[in-house]
Amino acid sequence: MQQSFIELPPLPFLKIALEERTAKVKDLKPGMEGLTLRVRILQIQPPREVKTKIGRLHRLVDGLAEDESGQIPITFWNEQIDALTSIKPGDVVEVRNCFVSSFKGEKRINAGRGAEIRKME
Repeated sequence: MQQSFIELPPLPFLKIALEERTAKVKDLKPGMEGLTLRVRILQIQPPREVKTKIGRLHRLVDGLAEDESGQIPITFWNEQIDALTSIKPGDVVEVRNCFVSSFKGEKRINAGRGAEIRKME
């Protein structure tokens, strides 16, 4: 029995999902994900632990970031905290594959699993 294959046209939505999405702080909206942002870190709080509603324990570091368009809280989750060892207030960083959420009515950048943090020179 011979198999036959149908050639399908490229799927544009797949290309969009793989493209890097850059944005400015003023344009961020909850639900945006897969973003690359270049921001200056203004504040970094000490690490703390939180327990989710389902009982999972997470480590996080809260901070404040800005670009030329505005300021926004930023949270680094779990393994991303290790990337902060060389980061201090005033440093410019590129955060790749981050997402935006709303916590207590406030927009917030989140760098969690799959995110990359790189200090810019």
